[in-house]
Amino acid sequence: MTAAVKAVLEQAKRLSPEELAELRAELDALEDPAWAAAWKTELDRRWAAYESGE
Repeated sequence: MTAAVKAVLEQAKRLSPEELAELRAELDALEDPAWAAAWKTELDRRWAAYESGE
């Protein structure tokens, strides 16, 4: 973890629950739709394999 990331983490730890929720929402909005779709496909594949006993 870089020093910059550590500093951001320390600041995030001091946020109120409301501020932390806002930060989480902003970070979640950065998600790449293509990555999310690929991950959902993989999760669906794994779940189907689990249900079939693989």
